[in-house]
Amino acid sequence: MGRGLNPAAVRAEDGRVVWDNEAYTFLEGPAPPCVNPSLWRQSGLVAMHGLYEVIEGFTRFEGWTCRTSRSSKVGPGSL
Repeated sequence: MGRGLNPAAVRAEDGRVVWDNEAYTFLEGPAPPCVNPSLWRQSGLVAMHGLYEVIEGFTRFEGWTCRTSRSSKVGPGSL
């Protein structure tokens, strides 16, 4: 969703798409009146993915679910 991996699709060995995070880009807009704004915001945050530098030398990978988050300290030129 703007800051993540591009393309945001995971493909099987045969080439078919098994996950496409682009399907959630509608969450970038404002919450419709029928949706709780807090839940809309949380859904948008969960949909973000990619490699983020938390502080200098410390990166965090945000995956497609909270269970795939990883953190590590890396040296210069590691990425």
